[in-house]
Order: sequence, then structure tokens, then C-alpha cells
Amino acid sequence: MSVGSLVTDYFEAVDSMKTNRVASFFAEDGTQRFGNSAALIGIDAIKKMYSEFFESITEIHHEVLAITTGKFLENGERRTIIMVEVSVTYIKKNNSKVILTNVVTIRMNKDKIQDFRVFGDPGHIFS
Repeated sequence: MSVGSLVTDYFEAVDSMKTNRVASFFAEDGTQRFGNSAALIGIDAIKKMYSEFFESITEIHHEVLAITTGKFLENGERRTIIMVEVSVTYIKKNNSKVILTNVVTIRMNKDKIQDFRVFGDPGHIFS
């Protein structure tokens, strides 16, 4: 699968708001972190977070603005890192709309996401 397809398919899964579909992109011991929050470790923690988050909003839509790829070395193995600039539209339970631009880094382990980090200010989603 190409990097562009992986990114597109992942964000389509998030936009579907189907927790298991999103989780299928992660390695069993994958991690996810939002800003300076503690990392979620393991697929069960990631599923729980997405399930709770999807219950807190009505709709979500991602528009990929840019994708950059590179390589990093981990335990002597060259792996892919993907940087994505993305505009995210959230429809809150009160039908108000919040649009945020985030930068995401995705570290791959073969064909699964090993580490997913979101850099942005989610405060407006919950205010």
C-alpha cells in the first residue's frame, strides 16, 4: 500500500467513526499521543479512546493538506515515518462546527502504525 493510500484510508476510517476499523491500522503494541498528553499504549487503550471520543461528537472529517515521508532507524531497522498536515472539521453534539489544523507524525512498523502523534490544540472541541 502506498503512503498516500495508507493516510487516506486511515483518515477515512476515522471519519467513519468505527472504532474497530480505526484500530485495524495499529500494531497490537502501537501507541497514540495527543500533544503533551500521556501516550495510549496498546490497541485496547487506543480503541477505548476512539470509542469515547466518537461518542462525544456527531461527525468528523479530515482533509489532508500535505504528506511528507522519511526514514528513521529503530533497533537497527530502517522504518518509514510519515508527516501529515491535516484540516479536521468536528461537528459537536450541539451542532456547532470546529475546524482545526493539526500536524500528525506516523511511525510505521512494516504495514501497521507503531506510533501516532497528533500536534494541535484540541481545546476548542471540548469547550
